[in-house]
Amino acid sequence: MFRRLTEASGAPVAITIDGVRVAARAGDSVAAAMLAAGHLIARSTPVSGAPRAPYCLMGVCFDCLVAIDGAPNRQVCMIPVREGMCVESLPSPSRIHPTWATLDFRTRAGPSSDGEGGRAKLGRVGSAEPESRGSREFTPPDRLTSFGGRPPLRGGIEALRERYDAAVVGAGPAGLAAARTCARAGLDTVLLDEQAAPGGQIWRGITASPLSRGTVLGQSYWHGETLVREALASGAHYVPGATVWGLLRQGELAVSLAGHSRLIAANRIILATGAMERPFPLPGWTLPGVMTAGGAQVLLKSSALAPAGRTVLAGCGPLVWLIAWQYLNAGVQLEAVLDTTPRANRAHALRHAASFVLSPYLIDGLKLMLAVRRRLRVIGAVVELAAHGEGRLEAVTYRTSGGREQRRTADTLLLHQGVVPNVNLAMAAGVAHRWDAALLCFVPVLDDWGATNVPGLAVAGDGAGIAGVEAAAARGTLAAIGAIRALKPGAGLGAEEHAARATLARYQRGRAFLDAFFRPSGTMRRPCGATVACRCEEVTAREIVDTVALGCPGPNQMKAFLRCGMGPCQGRLCGLTVTELMSEARGVLPDEIGYYRLRPPVKPITVGELAGLPTSEAAMKAVARE
Repeated sequence: MFRRLTEASGAPVAITIDGVRVAARAGDSVAAAMLAAGHLIARSTPVSGAPRAPYCLMGVCFDCLVAIDGAPNRQVCMIPVREGMCVESLPSPSRIHPTWATLDFRTRAGPSSDGEGGRAKLGRVGSAEPESRGSREFTPPDRLTSFGGRPPLRGGIEALRERYDAAVVGAGPAGLAAARTCARAGLDTVLLDEQAAPGGQIWRGITASPLSRGTVLGQSYWHGETLVREALASGAHYVPGATVWGLLRQGELAVSLAGHSRLIAANRIILATGAMERPFPLPGWTLPGVMTAGGAQVLLKSSALAPAGRTVLAGCGPLVWLIAWQYLNAGVQLEAVLDTTPRANRAHALRHAASFVLSPYLIDGLKLMLAVRRRLRVIGAVVELAAHGEGRLEAVTYRTSGGREQRRTADTLLLHQGVVPNVNLAMAAGVAHRWDAALLCFVPVLDDWGATNVPGLAVAGDGAGIAGVEAAAARGTLAAIGAIRALKPGAGLGAEEHAARATLARYQRGRAFLDAFFRPSGTMRRPCGATVACRCEEVTAREIVDTVALGCPGPNQMKAFLRCGMGPCQGRLCGLTVTELMSEARGVLPDEIGYYRLRPPVKPITVGELAGLPTSEAAMKAVARE
């Protein structure tokens, strides 16, 4: 399904996948190693038993759950390969032991591997001896040390201190800029990131990409090296592999690292959780072989993997053109590019043309689109799209606005229709959000510094609204300046503020044109009939609409009828779809429908982690009944 480009490098790492010995490469995620070795299927669904494969490659969808060294329900896209690792696809749901079975009630220290703990009594997936998630320290790539500054935090969860001046969540452009600014101003700063290396999605793999500079990805990708170097050298405590699963009380973060959780406090918290790809719920989108274009780009950046076989790229938005251009640079031939951008968008975008002409996007965007059109067949005005296959993708069908219908044999279908803020952590913390009619999503309500209605909490970057990499970094800097001035009232930073606001204004210019031009069509956002809307619970669009007819007013009330939004992705891949379907069915605005009511943990953790949280007399009193 995927092949390594000839210029790929990296030390060999031997792992086993379903009993087969596989040669992976250092820096690969388990997902990359699986796909490079031709192992597509990760698990079966708990509802119908249908096969699932890596889809988003960003830790959002949870379709890629497997057992690793006997521990079940691990996301292969989030875990780096390790010598001797044993990976096993999860079979039918009845044979998957529940995550709560990993708790050893005798020691409260997590899973037991001596055959006497809870998991061993209930059985395990496969033949390898289970290993405690907490028994290994998370080891970030050694190549990070070449970027200078303090090395990544080692020593596991215990190396985290109880309190910091500032905590930044996410190491993309906004988080790196925020951490750098806070640390340089003398604040004791911790930078928590779920990924194994800094850069976020936009600069994924930038510290260790096997691709040569200036060849496949383009020069703009490598511009992120400077910010990464500066952030790592700033003195901030950088913690990779750390999942922040909740903001439980004001100034308190719940962090999971290497299978253990801990609560840490910070006087100021900046959420820079970035963006995720907008759901693209078309018929057949759950088939193995269908994945997001952003996920495919992650494989390209971090592991030099490109699709092998017949590949179709479909959707709308700048990323469609960028990844098509990058694949052309890599020598990958796409069968077709199916452009779903509605032609009516052009007229709506024209009203913003003046600002777009003066923006930094015009020249680069035109060059990109012309380069792709010269070498690839781009089929425009696609109004219907579906994936077909038995057990995996076999074909793609489409219809254009002119009535042309065609079926194409395909091994891989890459989907994309823009990105939206990743709001789950902010919403679970109580941050107020509003529906943005231009972006077609919920965005946090913020002031000019990114501050929210929650005291001491700010949101920066694309999590505050989609505006691109430069604007994200500027927002991170501004949120940091706000935190610094709150903790150090005499701090100046006037020049830094002026530069950040100038950058933000420059790169926000022209965004209205892009939002209008690449606005995804309603038919691509709102599925109908038997098309699955909720991937986790396999709830169809018809079932959602039928609950509205029964008097269900919103997504949260719908949970009494269906399990939509209650799976491991916690609504990330169905939330907007459900809101828009219910909005259309009820004839009201999305703001009136609202979104899922989110609560911590915003990412699945084991009961063992919760039970293993350090306790104190104050903590006990906080939950005890009077």
